[in-house]
Amino acid sequence: EGQAALSVVSGGRTAQLGAEIRYLRATRSGQATVTFGNVIPAALTRISPVLAPLEAIESPVSGRLEADFDSRFQPTGGRFSLTSVDTRLLLPPLWTAPFSAARASLSGSVDLAKRRLTLDDFTIDLGGPKISLSGQVDAAGDAIDVMTVGAVTGMPVDLLDSLWPPGVPSGLHDWIAANLHDGVIDRTEFSLQARAPLSNPQAVTLVAADGTMQARDLTVTYFKGLPPITGLNAAASFNQSTMRIATAGGALQDIV
Repeated sequence: EGQAALSVVSGGRTAQLGAEIRYLRATRSGQATVTFGNVIPAALTRISPVLAPLEAIESPVSGRLEADFDSRFQPTGGRFSLTSVDTRLLLPPLWTAPFSAARASLSGSVDLAKRRLTLDDFTIDLGGPKISLSGQVDAAGDAIDVMTVGAVTGMPVDLLDSLWPPGVPSGLHDWIAANLHDGVIDRTEFSLQARAPLSNPQAVTLVAADGTMQARDLTVTYFKGLPPITGLNAAASFNQSTMRIATAGGALQDIV
């Protein structure tokens, strides 16, 4: 068993690192634990391939990593928990360009034997609107299978188009971008299944999508050329090709 602590100053930023390594003779296995503050994740991924998912965060992070090793000191899996403020995220294959968030937190585990990443929680705070995800990513044969569930809260409708993952085409997205404006989506719950070639993770294909949505004070264009309905409240259910909406309230010009 060994322990170490280190502070590094680089580019005006001070990073703190702590490490502990344990080897269990009875099971002929080991565990390495790293705690850190104000560290760029790319520096951590050099420790072990187990930590590769951390490359999704391009801004300084704080948290804890654990990596498990077998008797040959080869990594078998690990766990991670971290947070980042003023976050810059890169999440291919869903988003091909980075985007910014006020805060992000991420926790989960990796099982190298099963080729599986389990996401216990990934919360992105956009400075009011929040996106929360959990799910599982499996490398099966020559493909990557993604299953995730999530929720979006407090999202202005006019922000939705810019945040929709360009790697996930959907008739639902096209309809929302063309017909919904103003108002707030109080809560959306969804589940997604997607697949991509292992050799080209950005070539993602949406397999299934469904969910529900509650929104208020919407401006909705039902028919091209006719005046929109304003101040509309709505509850909806959807999948990747169909959206069903139940509405209440609203006004058509001066008609309530």
